Amino acid sequence: MDLSNNMLSGEIPGTFSELKNLTLLNLFRNKLHGAISDFIGDFPDLEVLQLWENNFTESIPQGLGKNGRLQFLYLSSNKLTGNLLPDLCFGNRLQTLIALGNFLFGPIPESLERCESLSRIWMGENFLNGARPKGLFGLPMLVQVELQGNYLVGGFPEIDSVAENLGQISLSNNQLMGSLPRSIVNFSGVQKAPP
Repeated sequence: MDLSNNMLSGEIPGTFSELKNLTLLNLFRNKLHGAISDFIGDFPDLEVLQLWENNFTESIPQGLGKNGRLQFLYLSSNKLTGNLLPDLCFGNRLQTLIALGNFLFGPIPESLERCESLSRIWMGENFLNGARPKGLFGLPMLVQVELQGNYLVGGFPEIDSVAENLGQISLSNNQLMGSLPRSIVNFSGVQKAPP
């Protein structure tokens, strides 16, 4: 179902819960608001969810990702709060996680640092805190990491193995400290590292 790029307003109708066979739900670039209904996290076959550029509030639906099929999740430019869920990559199929420009807080789940299918993670301009995600940089499919404008702490991670296709890293405007490790030379594929 693709209803993107319209002027739709209001909340996601409860009757959508009856669409049990949805694999794709695109509602981006509308004027929708309210919570992202919990039933969206219960769709057993959902692979793609794009809700960016709306006015959604509250937290990410608790069941999202638990079906083991989720591949693309786009939630950027809303007003979402709460933590990132630990099961977003359950099933190890998640390729893209984009939720920049919200009010999400808390640490980056360790489960994402083991998500070998992940190629892009854009979580900038939130309120994420805790230690910087060491494990992300070694994920084999990773191409882009954008975590700028958060409250991540600690030093730049000492990395033995870096994803060979990792071309972009942005960790600016956090609270990282300490010296840069010698292993930074392992990021030989990086082409863009915004200031």
